[in-house]
Amino acid sequence: MTASTGRRQARLSHRQQQARRLQTCVLLALCMLPVAAAFAAPSVFPTGVTRYEPRNAWNGYVLFSGQDKKTHLIDMNGNEVHRWTQEGFPPVLPAPDKTGGARGHVLLQLAQLPGVHAAGNGLGNAAVGELD
Repeated sequence: MTASTGRRQARLSHRQQQARRLQTCVLLALCMLPVAAAFAAPSVFPTGVTRYEPRNAWNGYVLFSGQDKKTHLIDMNGNEVHRWTQEGFPPVLPAPDKTGGARGHVLLQLAQLPGVHAAGNGLGNAAVGELD
């Protein structure tokens, strides 16, 4: 074997090692991609109705107390039907046996105890009202 043949074989061996390293790096990167995607948090959170299939859901209303300290009633398309300036705690439908069988009544917080921030759990209620 001549010196130039030896150098050529050494270069070929070095290139093969580099190609194997590159293949390994690419394979590892491709394997890590689904893992990274699974742990990635969305940068934009959807608001409003993101999916509504009328044939799979009962067409009704959603009642919730928002961060704006108001209680909102929305339809299944996300349109606000009514808004109360009172905060729910959260809004609760009283049991029909407590309302004489009537349905549709909602309890709302009408006044909050001063200095109490109870995070909507009802512990800071100074007055509660019933809406129908």
